Amino acid sequence: MFQTNLVQTILSRIDPTSSKTITLTPGQIFNGKIIKLYPGQLATLQLGGLTLTAKLDAPLTVGNRSWLQVQPGEGIPVLKVIEGVDRAEKNLARESENVLRQLGINHSKLNDLVFRYFAKEGLPFTREHVLSGTETLQTVGITNDQGLANLKFLVERNIPITPETFSAINSVINGHGLIDPLQELLSSLQSFNPNYSDIKLKDSVTDPKEPIIVELKQFLETLLKDADLKVDEPEKPLSKQLASLIMRIGYQHERDVLQLMQQPNQKSESPLNQLKLLLFKSQQLQLPRNIQEKIETIMERITGQQLLSTSQEGPIANYVVMIPVKLFGKETDLTLQWEGKKDKNGKLSPDHCRILFYLNLQNLNDTIIDVQIQSRIVSLHIINEQKKPANLITTLQPYLKQALLEQNYQLTSVKWIETKQEPKNNSKNHIFASPTNYQSPKPYQGVDIRI
Repeated sequence: MFQTNLVQTILSRIDPTSSKTITLTPGQIFNGKIIKLYPGQLATLQLGGLTLTAKLDAPLTVGNRSWLQVQPGEGIPVLKVIEGVDRAEKNLARESENVLRQLGINHSKLNDLVFRYFAKEGLPFTREHVLSGTETLQTVGITNDQGLANLKFLVERNIPITPETFSAINSVINGHGLIDPLQELLSSLQSFNPNYSDIKLKDSVTDPKEPIIVELKQFLETLLKDADLKVDEPEKPLSKQLASLIMRIGYQHERDVLQLMQQPNQKSESPLNQLKLLLFKSQQLQLPRNIQEKIETIMERITGQQLLSTSQEGPIANYVVMIPVKLFGKETDLTLQWEGKKDKNGKLSPDHCRILFYLNLQNLNDTIIDVQIQSRIVSLHIINEQKKPANLITTLQPYLKQALLEQNYQLTSVKWIETKQEPKNNSKNHIFASPTNYQSPKPYQGVDIRI
């Protein structure tokens, strides 16, 4: 399983703030610095690393920082001045109390903690973000730095802050995979011998649900069997095996259901035959607590992966998905990350894109495979703590080159990048440091304030 710092690497690559874009919506507040004033109460303001032009509802002084709230309207954003006190350290407590009061929020220790964190991170946020963030932190019992970081993730992607979305994204950020809980759930179901007449819907006293439990058990058995990837079967390429697993887990379940409703006659594999739907149905049953908890854990991790790939805006798309697999006898979670330019249909262009594989191998341990494609020319970087297996690479590279050529891709290079290993700190897993002499290509950058 990947360590949290590897997951943070993935998150940093799809951080919406890295694209220098931001969306302002009515009700949001932020602390901005006045850069320049113009006639008609127009001003240029600095928000984090961005600048924007807006109309102020009160005169301010160049160089000062003020709390501003976005007002309803179209065109140039209109900003209401909420609070303009000095940001000196001695006034931070007073400033927080004043702004919270003007927003109609009681001044409490946790409200103040959430407010100050959003302010420190330069996030435009709303009154509801503070209230729901505080309530969620209290509900889940995570009021530390990780909890605040989870709130930031949800706010940046405009995802509603609830205990469910918080827990889902927290499971992904902590690097938790799917293979272990899937196997644990299957084991529990195999040893579960219920009296089906006693299993009821949570909101009903009728309709025993034997078919759902049996179907879920059979589905898990088949899914885990198919997760044993075959890399040498020409009739079923690895890409098709992975695509089938992604579909059957249900990462695109909601989209597939919507598409089925809009185009009921279209030939495609039914979204009703997906793990997420079976788990959802099982959650409606009164099952033993240990089975309920395992189902909830898997649902959280699937939902977390879905949330990770939301808000794909701008000319660069970025998708992340985790797949439970058995590869060369090793049971692990394979994380795939696609990024690249969108074509005219909004899909990733296969001619210009990048694919990163994050996985743990039996002998090589934690490994990143970075596939970069430009004009269908492929370069491959393998990032690992072990010494380069030169003979193995020399032997296998011609086969890889030929396989890519058959798909109209040209392999130009395979580079092994050895990382430095941090102290293990009594952990059974390896920890990656920054790859030596490896510079990741810069993400898309631009300046775009959207209203």
